[in-house]
Amino acid sequence: MTTNLEKFAELFELLGVLRDGCITDDQFAKLDQLLATDGQMLDYYIDYIQLCTELNRYAIANGEDEPKVEDLLREAIEQDERIRAERAAQQAHLEAEAKREAVKKAAEAAFEKFKEEERRRQEKLAYKRYKARQRKLIFSTAALAASLIFAVSAWFYRYLSPQIVAFISNSMDAQWANTDLPTDRGTQLFTGSLHLLKGFVEITFDKGAKVIVEAPAQIKLEDAAQMFLRQGRLTAGTPSLYAHGFTVNTPIASIKDIGTQFGLSVEEGNGESEFHVFEGEVILFTGGDKSPARAQQIVKKNQARRVDPKTKAVEEIAFNERIFTHSWKDVCYKIRTTGAVEHIPIIPPSLQPNKFEDDDHIRLFWERKGYILENEVTVADFINPGIFQSVTYSKKQDKIIPAGAKVDSCLMHIDRVHQLTGNDRVRLTGSVTFPRPVLGIIVTWKQLEATDAQLGAPGTIYEYDTGQWTSGRGIIEGSGQNDILYISADRHTLDLDFTLHGFDQVRVLIEAPPD
Repeated sequence: MTTNLEKFAELFELLGVLRDGCITDDQFAKLDQLLATDGQMLDYYIDYIQLCTELNRYAIANGEDEPKVEDLLREAIEQDERIRAERAAQQAHLEAEAKREAVKKAAEAAFEKFKEEERRRQEKLAYKRYKARQRKLIFSTAALAASLIFAVSAWFYRYLSPQIVAFISNSMDAQWANTDLPTDRGTQLFTGSLHLLKGFVEITFDKGAKVIVEAPAQIKLEDAAQMFLRQGRLTAGTPSLYAHGFTVNTPIASIKDIGTQFGLSVEEGNGESEFHVFEGEVILFTGGDKSPARAQQIVKKNQARRVDPKTKAVEEIAFNERIFTHSWKDVCYKIRTTGAVEHIPIIPPSLQPNKFEDDDHIRLFWERKGYILENEVTVADFINPGIFQSVTYSKKQDKIIPAGAKVDSCLMHIDRVHQLTGNDRVRLTGSVTFPRPVLGIIVTWKQLEATDAQLGAPGTIYEYDTGQWTSGRGIIEGSGQNDILYISADRHTLDLDFTLHGFDQVRVLIEAPPD
């Protein structure tokens, strides 16, 4: 490493000869060049000249020899070098301190950065955990919400929306009011209200109870084991244990089945309710749709009760099962009559003259139900516009019902207690409505006798000891009286206008119900 002394050696030599006054032109040119090209040498040159001047002045003032400038300059340079070295060391120390401070700051900054990054990482991790918990919570909440929605939907679907709770197992001439709901067999029925305008329907509930509703009636299907009868008449039965507990509510009472068959009627307007138990037992509750149940009692077989609509008091009444339709078979053979026409449920053992007499009625009996003809049968039909008159009857009106046809037969029977004589006659009028269309009528004594064995009631005697009554058995035979039958457009109803003398019979053939 070149020191300042070595660097300035040539300068010192030139300055020495300059001070002594013996500098050559070449040396002077050299000095001038050094001072022109090196600012530091120029500074030393100025300091040197000033130092020489000061020393000279000092020596003159004190009478001492002038010290050598070179030595003083060397000392100055060396001191300068020391100062520079100290400054350099100090600078180096400062730079080292600054570097250490910078490193420290860099380390602190790095640590702070690390802490910040770690904080961010922890925040991200915490956020991820939060999001995971949130997703889990959302999923759980969604699952819970879905479950609640499902439960609420199920509840709504179960309790608020209409549910299928029953179906029509049979119907006859049925018609609903204010709805296009079919009355065909197999029609599914929902919860809700129904108004039966006419006919009959048999409703089978999903839990097994069977109910026959007779028009006019207003009902409400409440669930698979419960219904409401606002007005009308019905018969209910529970053929299986699964159906036990079936309940019918009325405006003022309720009846709960415990394995039985019962009939129930409700008056329109005041809601007066009658209960007749055919089989088993029921539990009767008073109360109804507008008041809670207050009392209960057991009603047993062959017992009947009436509930007063005002006091809700339960009254024991006479049992009368005949006012109800017990089974669908009864519906299939239910006859409606008016006027002098009277339906007798049980046919007597003998229908010979003087055996089953009545002055005021045309009596009606079912003879055969669902009978398949072994031989063809000739019947009289009705001419337009649906009228049959005995005085104008012609065999041209006859038609054949072939063997193998399935029919029901019914007998109209007139046998006066007091036989009229001469031209005396009595007029009886009324009507009968059958559950199915009329196929034709048998009106002559010969046709009646010919069909007794096939269509007459088994065990009932139709034969006569003598032939004196035989010719008077049909409405065609007689002394010229005109017996008239009108048939409705649907062939279900016969309106009768008979002018009678003593004894007459008419056999009516009707379509049999489907299997």
